[in-house]
Amino acid sequence: ELDLGALFWVDTVRMLGDGSGIAPGRGAGYHRGGTFNYLWYQFYTSDGARSVDGSLRWELIGELPSDPRNLQSIVHFEEHFPLRKVRHVRLFFPMSNGIQAFNGRIGTTAEWQVFGYGHPAEAVAVSPLFDLKSVQHITALHWEVDTPSGARLEIRSRTGNTLQEAFVFYDKNGKDVTQKRYDKLIPSFRGPIDTLRTPGADWSTWSRPYDTSGQLFLSPAPRRYVQLELRFISEEPLASASLNDLRIEYNQPLAQTTRAEIFPRQAEPGQTRDFTYYLRTDMAASSRGFDQIKIVSSADLSFRSLRINGQTQTVESTPNDQGVLLKLAEPVLRSALLEIDFQSTLFLNQTRFDAFLFNSALGPQVRQPVDPGDADERIDSGVTFVALPSDDRLLDRLTLSSPALTPNGDGIHDEVIISFDLLKIIDPRPVELTIYDLAGRSVVTASDASVSAGRIALRWDGRTARGDLVPPGAYLLGIRARGDAFERGEHRIVTVVY
Repeated sequence: ELDLGALFWVDTVRMLGDGSGIAPGRGAGYHRGGTFNYLWYQFYTSDGARSVDGSLRWELIGELPSDPRNLQSIVHFEEHFPLRKVRHVRLFFPMSNGIQAFNGRIGTTAEWQVFGYGHPAEAVAVSPLFDLKSVQHITALHWEVDTPSGARLEIRSRTGNTLQEAFVFYDKNGKDVTQKRYDKLIPSFRGPIDTLRTPGADWSTWSRPYDTSGQLFLSPAPRRYVQLELRFISEEPLASASLNDLRIEYNQPLAQTTRAEIFPRQAEPGQTRDFTYYLRTDMAASSRGFDQIKIVSSADLSFRSLRINGQTQTVESTPNDQGVLLKLAEPVLRSALLEIDFQSTLFLNQTRFDAFLFNSALGPQVRQPVDPGDADERIDSGVTFVALPSDDRLLDRLTLSSPALTPNGDGIHDEVIISFDLLKIIDPRPVELTIYDLAGRSVVTASDASVSAGRIALRWDGRTARGDLVPPGAYLLGIRARGDAFERGEHRIVTVVY
């Protein structure tokens, strides 16, 4: 197996046998006449994608049929294939032909040659560890890039407050030695000492790719250190992106440090209940303060009250499609504990409630995310998400608007509404409503919509797929939901009456 070190556009691989540097000769001993190439082989490539177990995904590209003449009559082997993205190449070949083991000398290879075309399909550049000299609020990234059709640039970030240091010692000839050996050298025999700095344990993972220049910073902030990853991607061999300029926008933080936690941290699905969001802000002399708090969540929430150091505050609450924006009457300029009471109904496991601080005098582009942590020692939480009970429920609280359906056009019970809680579904998934007669025959699939977690309502008007009214009688309504690893279903009886 060979790792090419990057993702390239490749269409030919040549394997040169008859090991170079092996002396010619005959008789016993290791010499060119006693080496063998490949009896048969299978050739694979991989673009670096991984299977669920972490191993590389290989694709069979070429095979050499078994033939004894391959062993010495053929010296050079070539595999040609349509231009494809390749990071790894692999050759699988036998060490015997079932009778003779060739003394382990089969598969002698002098050289592999890999040929391609155009720019690398993907190349990754990682920046140095940028030191902002103190904890700073990082606002945005700005860049200028040329991206012709078929090429793009992906930029990610990560941040932290600590670095790990390692030292590399050299003697006067530039050879690296251990520290113990270095300390024993006389001063004139000592060389330089290099200091290697790497991210510490508190660093964030790489962010998702940024969408546009000037976008709000995606990694945790305020932080002291920043690192960027640039991934140059060419979907066409002759197309490549080029970066002209990249800038990090930062300023003094609104609050020097923040910690937030939510209580309670577990709730029953589909039931409205009270929560408190505890937010501690530590201020320094350089902190600019804040007068707005935005709480963002996939769940709807209803603001109740806000206290600062136990004192109830006058707050203007503005709900929006992402959560709620809270505007304080006075800016917070000193270290404080804020307690925010709200109500919410949850349908997703580990529903997140993320908070952001704003200063209205600085504009909406100055947004400081709040870190999860221990905001109040009285609260045993430390997280900003709420979990649902650990079970495999996908459907809950299934109800019918009426047990009887009378589709006669009088506006009363002309349709039945099937309501239920869909739980733990993050991405839209198919939820199927099928109507069966008592013989088990499907009458109609009344709905096959893709929906996310929440309170769902589906309807049936008593008609078949062709629009004909079904005969009077009892029918079985079947609801099936598909999760990530399993399906769940429930059934109810409805009676059609004329």
